[in-house]
Amino acid sequence: HEAGRLDAADGSVDDALAALETDTIRVAPKMKPQEVSNTVWAYVALRRMPDDKTWAALESAARRVAQEMNPQNVANVMWAYSKLERMPDDTTWAALETAAG
Repeated sequence: HEAGRLDAADGSVDDALAALETDTIRVAPKMKPQEVSNTVWAYVALRRMPDDKTWAALESAARRVAQEMNPQNVANVMWAYSKLERMPDDTTWAALETAAG
């Protein structure tokens, strides 16, 4: 449907992605393990680096729920770090490493 398309030329893609980042920051403190995993995976799928505030919110969420993550969640988060060429901070790394067993 033509009306539902985002068009890079008119800025609607950038507007939609900016709204996504704002919403991600807002909901990250309440995210469950699967939601963190899916969100970081989606950024890679979109080929978009989250801005610093968004990434900090996602990293904090990953750290908070790491002990509840299943192996697929941990793998998705670590894959996203790799694809986005980022390193987890020390406490996030320790939490994910412990979760990985």
